Order: sequence, then C-alpha cells, then structure tokens
Amino acid sequence: MSANYSSPALLKTVLSVLLQYCGQQGLCDPSLRELSHAAGYSKRSVLRAIHDLVRCQVLIVERRHKADGTQLRNLYRLAEMRRVA
Repeated sequence: MSANYSSPALLKTVLSVLLQYCGQQGLCDPSLRELSHAAGYSKRSVLRAIHDLVRCQVLIVERRHKADGTQLRNLYRLAEMRRVA
C-alpha cells in the first residue's frame, strides 16, 4: 500500500463491516455512524477508508437524494470480484 492510502488494518476492517451489512446481495446502506461504530474507528477514518476502497475499485458508492434535494444514505455496492488462479 502506498502512503496515499489508509492503513491496511483500517481498509480490511471497514471492508469486513461492509461485507457483513451487504451479505450475498452486495448492496447495503448503513449510516456512517453505524459503520464507524461497528468498525471501531472515527467517522473521518471510515470515510477515508471508503474513499480508498472506491479508488481501489473494490467499492462503488451511489449518492442518493430525495426529490427535494435532501441527501439520503449512500448506497454501497461491492464491486464484482474475480478470482485469480
């Protein structure tokens, strides 16, 4: 990992928590507070890890809004992973 990425432990923990929330479907919408509580890291650290997981193409974040522009929870989609032989 480059110095430009979060620590491997943080990335692994946040990804593990997202996997628990997303399950088989690979989709989930936990709040940032739920994610940070479950991961045991600050909201800022979890946000940084999410950003890094997106940059690594492991996670897709869909920002959602109501018709009036009010932001809803983000939808997290785990990227399709292909097994390397």
